[in-house]
Amino acid sequence: MIRKHGASLTMGAGQGHKLLECSTQLQLGSYNEQLNRLPSKGNVLQAQYSSDEVVVYQAYNKHIASWAVQHQSFVGAPGFSWKRTSWIKPNFTWMMYRCGWGEKDEGQARILAMRVKKTFWDEILMEAVSAIYNNETRALYESKEEWQSALRQSNVVMQWDPDHEPFSNAKYPRRAIQLGIRGDLLKRFMCDPTTCTDSMNRESGLVSIEDITGFVTETKKKAMHELKDKELRSENVTVLDLLLPIEVIYPIPEHLSVYNNSG
Repeated sequence: MIRKHGASLTMGAGQGHKLLECSTQLQLGSYNEQLNRLPSKGNVLQAQYSSDEVVVYQAYNKHIASWAVQHQSFVGAPGFSWKRTSWIKPNFTWMMYRCGWGEKDEGQARILAMRVKKTFWDEILMEAVSAIYNNETRALYESKEEWQSALRQSNVVMQWDPDHEPFSNAKYPRRAIQLGIRGDLLKRFMCDPTTCTDSMNRESGLVSIEDITGFVTETKKKAMHELKDKELRSENVTVLDLLLPIEVIYPIPEHLSVYNNSG
Protein backbone atom coordinates (compact mmCIF):
# COMPACT_ATOMS: atom_id res chain seq x y z
CA MET A 1 0.00 0.00 0.00
CA ILE A 2 1.31 3.45 -0.94
CA ARG A 3 1.20 5.99 1.86
CA LYS A 4 1.63 9.75 1.53
CA HIS A 5 2.98 11.33 4.70
CA GLY A 6 2.88 14.94 5.76
CA ALA A 7 3.92 15.62 9.36
CA SER A 8 5.72 12.39 10.07
CA LEU A 9 6.87 9.09 8.61
CA THR A 10 6.63 5.57 9.99
CA MET A 11 9.09 2.78 9.52
CA GLY A 12 6.47 0.15 8.68
CA ALA A 13 4.52 -2.54 10.46
CA GLY A 14 7.59 -4.63 11.20
CA GLN A 15 9.15 -1.73 13.13
CA GLY A 16 6.20 -0.89 15.36
CA HIS A 17 5.37 2.34 13.45
CA LYS A 18 8.30 4.25 14.90
CA LEU A 19 8.12 7.89 13.83
CA LEU A 20 10.69 9.74 11.83
CA GLU A 21 11.09 13.42 12.57
CA CYS A 22 11.13 14.59 8.95
CA SER A 23 8.39 14.91 6.38
CA THR A 24 8.35 14.51 2.63
CA GLN A 25 5.87 14.86 -0.19
CA LEU A 26 7.07 11.58 -1.69
CA GLN A 27 4.73 8.62 -1.67
CA LEU A 28 6.14 5.93 0.60
CA GLY A 29 5.66 2.21 0.96
CA SER A 30 7.33 -0.98 2.09
CA TYR A 31 10.61 -1.69 0.33
CA ASN A 32 9.81 -5.39 0.55
CA GLU A 33 6.58 -4.86 -1.39
CA GLN A 34 8.54 -2.96 -4.01
CA LEU A 35 11.10 -5.77 -4.38
CA ASN A 36 8.29 -8.25 -4.90
CA ARG A 37 6.69 -6.04 -7.53
CA LEU A 38 9.74 -5.25 -9.66
CA PRO A 39 11.50 -7.59 -12.13
CA SER A 40 14.46 -9.35 -10.57
CA LYS A 41 16.82 -8.85 -13.51
CA GLY A 42 17.41 -6.95 -16.72
CA ASN A 43 17.10 -3.25 -17.49
CA VAL A 44 14.38 -1.79 -15.27
CA LEU A 45 13.15 1.77 -15.68
CA GLN A 46 11.41 2.38 -12.37
CA ALA A 47 10.08 5.68 -11.06
CA GLN A 48 7.51 7.35 -8.88
CA TYR A 49 5.12 9.02 -11.28
CA SER A 50 1.56 10.16 -11.87
CA SER A 51 -0.37 11.02 -15.00
CA ASP A 52 1.28 14.47 -14.97
CA GLU A 53 4.64 14.23 -13.17
CA VAL A 54 7.73 12.06 -12.69
CA VAL A 55 10.12 12.24 -9.71
CA VAL A 56 13.88 12.25 -10.32
CA TYR A 57 16.77 12.67 -7.88
CA GLN A 58 20.06 14.55 -7.73
CA ALA A 59 22.64 15.26 -5.02
CA TYR A 60 24.47 18.60 -4.62
CA ASN A 61 26.56 20.59 -2.18
CA LYS A 62 24.73 22.77 0.33
CA HIS A 63 25.18 25.99 -1.63
CA ILE A 64 23.63 24.77 -4.87
CA ALA A 65 20.89 22.81 -3.10
CA SER A 66 19.85 25.70 -0.84
CA TRP A 67 19.63 28.06 -3.79
CA ALA A 68 17.66 25.57 -5.90
CA VAL A 69 15.09 24.92 -3.18
CA GLN A 70 14.68 28.59 -2.28
CA HIS A 71 14.35 29.78 -5.89
CA GLN A 72 12.85 26.56 -7.34
CA SER A 73 15.46 26.96 -10.07
CA PHE A 74 19.18 26.45 -10.64
CA VAL A 75 19.57 29.76 -12.48
CA GLY A 76 22.08 31.81 -10.49
CA ALA A 77 23.00 28.93 -8.16
CA PRO A 78 26.59 29.49 -6.92
CA GLY A 79 28.94 26.98 -8.51
CA PHE A 80 26.39 25.36 -10.80
CA SER A 81 27.81 24.74 -14.28
CA TRP A 82 25.57 24.79 -17.36
CA LYS A 83 28.41 23.39 -19.47
CA ARG A 84 28.54 20.05 -17.69
CA THR A 85 26.28 17.05 -18.18
CA SER A 86 23.85 16.85 -15.24
CA TRP A 87 22.83 13.30 -14.26
CA ILE A 88 19.36 12.47 -12.99
CA LYS A 89 18.11 9.22 -11.51
CA PRO A 90 14.47 8.11 -11.11
CA ASN A 91 15.52 5.20 -8.88
CA PHE A 92 15.78 6.31 -5.22
CA THR A 93 17.96 3.46 -3.94
CA TRP A 94 20.36 3.87 -6.87
CA MET A 95 20.64 7.57 -6.00
CA MET A 96 21.35 6.62 -2.39
CA TYR A 97 24.09 4.23 -3.47
CA ARG A 98 25.77 6.90 -5.59
CA CYS A 99 25.72 9.58 -2.88
CA GLY A 100 26.19 7.28 0.12
CA TRP A 101 22.90 8.42 1.64
CA GLY A 102 24.26 11.98 1.65
CA GLU A 103 27.44 10.99 3.49
CA LYS A 104 29.81 10.26 0.60
CA ASP A 105 31.24 13.77 0.29
CA GLU A 106 30.26 17.43 0.70
CA GLY A 107 29.49 17.72 -2.99
CA GLN A 108 26.63 15.22 -2.59
CA ALA A 109 25.48 16.04 0.93
CA ARG A 110 22.05 17.40 0.01
CA ILE A 111 19.51 15.25 -1.80
CA LEU A 112 16.85 16.82 -3.99
CA ALA A 113 13.66 15.24 -5.29
CA MET A 114 12.58 17.05 -8.43
CA ARG A 115 9.23 16.68 -10.08
CA VAL A 116 9.23 17.14 -13.82
CA LYS A 117 6.37 17.21 -16.27
CA LYS A 118 5.64 13.77 -17.63
CA THR A 119 5.63 15.18 -21.16
CA PHE A 120 9.13 16.55 -20.56
CA TRP A 121 10.31 13.23 -19.11
CA ASP A 122 9.07 11.48 -22.24
CA GLU A 123 10.96 14.04 -24.30
CA ILE A 124 14.14 13.21 -22.35
CA LEU A 125 13.67 9.50 -23.06
CA MET A 126 13.03 10.20 -26.74
CA GLU A 127 16.42 11.92 -27.02
CA ALA A 128 18.35 9.33 -25.02
CA VAL A 129 21.40 7.74 -26.63
CA SER A 130 23.35 4.99 -24.88
CA ALA A 131 26.79 5.94 -23.57
CA ILE A 132 28.01 2.40 -24.31
CA TYR A 133 28.30 0.68 -27.66
CA ASN A 134 27.12 -2.84 -26.87
CA ASN A 135 24.92 -5.50 -28.47
CA GLU A 136 21.75 -3.58 -27.61
CA THR A 137 23.12 -0.37 -29.08
CA ARG A 138 24.33 -2.14 -32.22
CA ALA A 139 20.73 -3.11 -32.94
CA LEU A 140 19.83 0.58 -33.23
CA TYR A 141 22.66 1.83 -35.44
CA GLU A 142 24.17 0.59 -38.68
CA SER A 143 27.70 1.36 -37.52
CA LYS A 144 29.74 2.52 -34.55
CA GLU A 145 30.32 5.81 -36.36
CA GLU A 146 26.58 6.39 -36.68
CA TRP A 147 26.16 5.77 -32.94
CA GLN A 148 29.04 8.12 -32.09
CA SER A 149 27.48 10.85 -34.23
CA ALA A 150 24.10 10.37 -32.55
CA LEU A 151 25.73 10.49 -29.11
CA ARG A 152 27.55 13.74 -29.90
CA GLN A 153 24.38 15.40 -31.18
CA SER A 154 22.02 14.23 -28.44
CA ASN A 155 21.22 16.27 -25.34
CA VAL A 156 20.63 13.07 -23.34
CA VAL A 157 23.15 10.35 -22.47
CA MET A 158 21.76 7.07 -21.14
CA GLN A 159 23.46 4.54 -18.86
CA TRP A 160 22.29 1.30 -17.26
CA ASP A 161 24.09 0.39 -14.03
CA PRO A 162 23.64 -2.40 -11.44
CA ASP A 163 20.98 -1.62 -8.85
CA HIS A 164 22.14 -1.99 -5.24
CA GLU A 165 20.70 -3.12 -1.94
CA PRO A 166 20.31 -0.27 0.60
CA PHE A 167 23.27 0.17 3.00
CA SER A 168 25.45 -2.43 1.32
CA ASN A 169 27.48 -2.97 -1.83
CA ALA A 170 25.39 -6.00 -2.78
CA LYS A 171 24.27 -5.78 -6.41
CA TYR A 172 20.93 -6.92 -7.78
CA PRO A 173 20.86 -8.70 -11.16
CA ARG A 174 18.70 -5.86 -12.54
CA ARG A 175 20.09 -2.57 -13.82
CA ALA A 176 18.87 0.95 -13.11
CA ILE A 177 18.82 3.84 -15.54
CA GLN A 178 20.52 7.20 -15.16
CA LEU A 179 20.26 9.99 -17.69
CA GLY A 180 22.76 12.74 -18.35
CA ILE A 181 21.15 15.98 -19.57
CA ARG A 182 23.04 18.74 -21.35
CA GLY A 183 22.66 21.66 -23.73
CA ASP A 184 19.30 23.32 -24.33
CA LEU A 185 17.44 20.49 -22.63
CA LEU A 186 19.40 21.09 -19.41
CA LYS A 187 18.44 24.76 -19.46
CA ARG A 188 14.77 23.88 -19.75
CA PHE A 189 15.09 21.28 -17.00
CA MET A 190 16.87 23.47 -14.46
CA CYS A 191 15.20 26.87 -14.82
CA ASP A 192 12.25 28.54 -13.10
CA PRO A 193 9.07 26.81 -14.32
CA THR A 194 7.06 30.07 -14.08
CA THR A 195 9.27 32.11 -16.42
CA CYS A 196 11.52 29.81 -18.46
CA THR A 197 11.17 29.26 -22.19
CA ASP A 198 13.79 28.47 -24.82
CA SER A 199 14.37 29.90 -28.30
CA MET A 200 11.56 27.72 -29.63
CA ASN A 201 9.18 28.98 -26.91
CA ARG A 202 9.10 25.59 -25.19
CA GLU A 203 8.36 25.80 -21.49
CA SER A 204 10.44 24.50 -18.61
CA GLY A 205 10.03 20.84 -17.73
CA LEU A 206 10.51 21.46 -14.00
CA VAL A 207 7.52 21.44 -11.64
CA SER A 208 9.11 21.64 -8.17
CA ILE A 209 12.24 20.96 -6.12
CA GLU A 210 12.07 19.33 -2.67
CA ASP A 211 15.00 18.91 -0.29
CA ILE A 212 14.65 15.37 1.11
CA THR A 213 17.99 15.30 2.95
CA GLY A 214 16.27 15.16 6.33
CA PHE A 215 14.17 12.20 5.25
CA VAL A 216 17.25 10.42 3.90
CA THR A 217 19.25 11.03 7.09
CA GLU A 218 16.46 9.93 9.42
CA THR A 219 15.69 6.83 7.34
CA LYS A 220 19.29 5.65 7.53
CA LYS A 221 19.55 6.57 11.22
CA LYS A 222 16.52 4.45 12.08
CA ALA A 223 17.73 1.56 9.95
CA MET A 224 21.20 1.59 11.51
CA HIS A 225 19.67 1.66 14.98
CA GLU A 226 17.67 -1.45 14.17
CA LEU A 227 20.70 -3.09 12.57
CA LYS A 228 23.15 -2.42 15.39
CA ASP A 229 23.18 -6.11 16.29
CA LYS A 230 25.90 -7.69 14.13
CA GLU A 231 23.81 -10.71 13.34
CA LEU A 232 20.95 -8.59 12.05
CA ARG A 233 23.36 -6.34 10.18
CA SER A 234 24.81 -9.29 8.26
CA GLU A 235 21.33 -10.50 7.29
CA ASN A 236 20.07 -6.97 6.50
CA VAL A 237 16.53 -8.11 7.32
CA THR A 238 15.34 -4.74 8.64
CA VAL A 239 15.91 -3.14 5.24
CA LEU A 240 12.81 -4.92 3.96
CA ASP A 241 10.65 -2.97 6.42
CA LEU A 242 11.93 0.44 5.37
CA LEU A 243 9.42 2.95 4.08
CA LEU A 244 11.00 4.25 0.89
CA PRO A 245 9.61 6.09 -2.14
CA ILE A 246 7.33 3.75 -4.03
CA GLU A 247 8.40 3.17 -7.62
CA VAL A 248 6.80 1.18 -10.38
CA ILE A 249 7.89 0.28 -13.89
CA TYR A 250 7.81 3.14 -16.39
CA PRO A 251 7.26 2.03 -20.00
CA ILE A 252 10.43 2.11 -22.09
CA PRO A 253 9.74 4.01 -25.34
CA GLU A 254 9.39 1.96 -28.50
CA HIS A 255 12.60 3.30 -30.04
CA LEU A 256 14.51 2.00 -26.99
CA SER A 257 12.72 -1.36 -26.90
CA VAL A 258 16.01 -3.23 -27.43
CA TYR A 259 16.86 -2.28 -23.84
CA ASN A 260 13.57 -3.69 -22.53
CA ASN A 261 15.02 -7.03 -21.43
CA SER A 262 13.70 -7.30 -17.87
CA GLY A 263 12.70 -10.74 -16.71
